[in-house]
Amino acid sequence: MKYSLLLLCLLAGLTGCGDCANEQVPEVIRLEGQLRILMHEQGRYTIFEEMPNGLVRQHSFAICRDHKDPVITHGLPVKQPTWVEYQREQGGCNRLIAIHLHSVSEINGAGWNHGKFGKGQTTVIE
Repeated sequence: MKYSLLLLCLLAGLTGCGDCANEQVPEVIRLEGQLRILMHEQGRYTIFEEMPNGLVRQHSFAICRDHKDPVITHGLPVKQPTWVEYQREQGGCNRLIAIHLHSVSEINGAGWNHGKFGKGQTTVIE
């Protein structure tokens, strides 16, 4: 009886994990080329990407659950384009992972608004 109950619990535990293999890992998306990076405040960024047809696409990144700030790396060679990596997660939240720049001066300040708690402008320190 004891062993039957133990075996039943073990099987229930193993079958409950069957959905674990079906979970999708969000793909990493890379943007590169003519980018303008705006930092509203810590964790909130907007990136404008110039498309080959001359149009500009806007990508917004907000602070989402359990997200860390992106890793910002500078010192890219002059001929290498600026690039960023992000993940599109379920629930519509994009997680900015990494920003690769020639110089930290490529990050521009931007406005923020917290409603009745105030609004302002992030200023780049040079």
